[in-house]
Formats: sequence, structure tokens, C-alpha cells
Amino acid sequence: MNNGETNQEEVSTVMDDTSSLASIPLIKRARIESELKKAEVDVKTRQYTDDKVAAEAYRKIGDKFKEWILPENLVILTGAGTSIISGSDGKPIPEKDGQKYAGKTVWTIWDAVKGSISDVDIDGILKQFDFYDSASKKENDKFNLELLLSLIENFITANSNITETSVKKLVDDCQKLKDAIINTLKKECELYLHDIAPHPQFLRTLLAARKRSQSRLKLFTLNYDTLFEQSAEAINATIIDGFSFTRKPVFNGANFDLDIVRREKSRIFHQENFEEKVFHLYKLHGSLDWEASNDQIVRLQDFAEKPLIIPPSAHKFEQSYEMPFFEMMSRFQQILRKENTVLLVIGYSFGDAHVNRVILEALNSNLNFEVVVVSPTVNLLDDKTNDTLKRLHQLVDNGNTSVTLISDTFQRFVQQMPKVVYTERNDIAQQDKTDDVRITEDEEPVPF
Repeated sequence: MNNGETNQEEVSTVMDDTSSLASIPLIKRARIESELKKAEVDVKTRQYTDDKVAAEAYRKIGDKFKEWILPENLVILTGAGTSIISGSDGKPIPEKDGQKYAGKTVWTIWDAVKGSISDVDIDGILKQFDFYDSASKKENDKFNLELLLSLIENFITANSNITETSVKKLVDDCQKLKDAIINTLKKECELYLHDIAPHPQFLRTLLAARKRSQSRLKLFTLNYDTLFEQSAEAINATIIDGFSFTRKPVFNGANFDLDIVRREKSRIFHQENFEEKVFHLYKLHGSLDWEASNDQIVRLQDFAEKPLIIPPSAHKFEQSYEMPFFEMMSRFQQILRKENTVLLVIGYSFGDAHVNRVILEALNSNLNFEVVVVSPTVNLLDDKTNDTLKRLHQLVDNGNTSVTLISDTFQRFVQQMPKVVYTERNDIAQQDKTDDVRITEDEEPVPF
């Protein structure tokens, strides 16, 4: 869990009730070729059932893949799944020398929360909110960390003035548990970029494919971590994130309207020479390096002691309409209304109602809008699938070609990108050729 959206489905272990399902389609799209339907992902292991068939499926959609990456307006939306980085053994990269490299699952976060406090009756709180199974003496199937945090906040607000001993004790315990959850989230999201993290390759591929005449790549993320910022630095890319280009960066939404050009190389006929490798970054739920200071939002050089983030609770909807979050949500809505727009959603479990509404509205009203969703279990439908995902599946089943659902991890998806984008290399791709090691077709797929 690495952000303020309900991402438990994305990053948690596949539930036991899916063990009877052998596999799910790798790619689900209306009127898809019969050969593509053979590419499947095993539900329990999240591995391709056949690596060669999966690779062939990606090859067959190569032309469509190019269309997704080369539109006039390319928008990326990322969730917690993009921070789950696994090694060759399929397990998340372990912490080393005090540095964390991979986001945690919701259960790992919860275990860390419980281990951080010893003077709180956690079982009593779980019982209070019907999250406790008396038989197993642990969390029941209803347990949801975001919902628990929401109920705790509501309980504290409703009972803060009650002096009755037992209620006051429960309020105090709830406050301690709330603080522990938020502090643990902050701590576990202080991630550092690992050598095998796919983020630099992902950005390089997209930026290399953009023409100077096209609008800038716009990356919206629900994550608190700074992996994309670290990746931009690694490939020498410039970020426009709403903060001023000053010694003490201060947020101002108007800064998103700025751009970077090389004036000494510009032509005189109203044609600016736009700088390469520049993209917009919108952090919809805040960032670990943002801090409120004297009625201003400033960006620090390191993780803030009290970062400006929207915690994962029911109140995040209200907070998203405060500055600076409202500015970024407004721009998300505006860009999805533009013609010739592709939204690439990666690692997001569609747990944020206000974000989902914007996406569905664009699908309903924008005839030149397409959505591609990449998530390991996006094609797994069961009684826990949320309404937005069900709606996307309905659109595909009804023949709508504006939606494509890909059951894959962020790492493996990025592995496929160079094979379909770098066939038309531009100067940036050539320039970066010696900067980092590219994934080639001869490399083994990541086994997760």
C-alpha cells in the first residue's frame, strides 16, 4: 500500500477464493483476435501460463500499442501497483542499509502498524467496527484498512467529548491507532529507486516517442513516494509539477502552464524549439517531500517530517477539493475531455470514487478518448470487483473498443514497450542509448 487510494486489491495476495480459477485473459479487448485470447495469466502465481504466447500477444497488438503511446494527448494515471518492485525470485526487493525499494502490501502495512504499538487494544477496536473473527482471533474477511481508518476518524469525532471511562479509553486507543497507521504509511513510502525499477525505462520510452509538436506527457499519480521524481533525475528529464523553479520551490497551479524552450535555437516564424525530455507530474494525493509552510506549499529536497498527503480514508474525497489537490484534479478532468486523448492506467484498483467518475465521464462524453488499464488482476471478476471495473468490463463485452484491459504487472508491461516503440527511434532514444541498459527480447521475463 503506497498511497491514498483503495489499492488493497492491486497489491495484496490473491484471495483463497480465487484458487479454483486457473487463469485469466492477459488482454481483454472488444473484437480481439482469437490468437490473443490464448495468452493467459495464472491467478495464483500471476505468471504467464505461456511466456511465448504472451510475448506473441503483445507483438500482435504492436500497432495498437503505438497508437496508445503516440496520441496528441497522452495521460498516465498510476497507483500503488507501480511501486511494488520484485526481484528475479518474484518477491519484493528487500530493504538494504536502511533504504526501502518496494512498496508494501496492505497486510504488510497492517502488520507493521500492529507491531508499532503495544498499549492499544487493537482487537477491541476491530470488534467495535465488526472487523474481528472470534474463531480465528484475527481480522475477518470484511477487513479493509481504508474503511477502518475512516470509521476510526468518525468515531473519534463523534465521541471526543464523552467522559465515560470505557468510551474515552476507546477514543484514545482509536487516536493512537490512527496515528500509527498514518506514521507507518509515511515510513513505508519513503522509497529509493532500485537499479531494476522499471520507472526510468518507462519514462524514457514515453518521452522518446513524443514529438515536439505534441502536448507534454502528463503523469498523474496517487502515490506518495518519489520514485518517478528520482527516475526523472536518473534520465536527466525535467519535471513541471506546479512548483516554482526557485531555491525554495513553492506551489502555484499557474506553473503547470509554463514550458521550457531553447530560445537560441528557435526559428523566427513563431515556432519555439521545445526542450526534450520534459513532462508534467501531478501528485493527486500529495507527496512525502511536500510541506505546508506559512500558508504556502513548498517542496523539500528530502522527505518531510510532516508531509502534505491525503490519508487513505473516506475523507480523502473532501480533501481532494482543497488546494493544491483541487488544482490537479481539475486539470485531470480537463485533459480527459480533449480530443485524441489516451489514458494509460497502471497499478490502480479503481478505489477512488472521485477519480473513477472523471474517467467514466470522459468515456461517456469524449468520442476520441481511449482507456488502457494495466493491473495483474484487472481481468479477474468476482463478488469483490468494484462497480467501476465492472462497468469497464461491460463496455468491452458490448463491443466498445475504447477500453482495453491488460492483466500484467508494471515491470513486465514496461518490458514490452521498447519492442513496439523503439522501432521508430528519435534523437532522445539514441541519446539515451548509453545512459542505461535497455531490455531486449533475449532477456528473461520477470517471473511474477
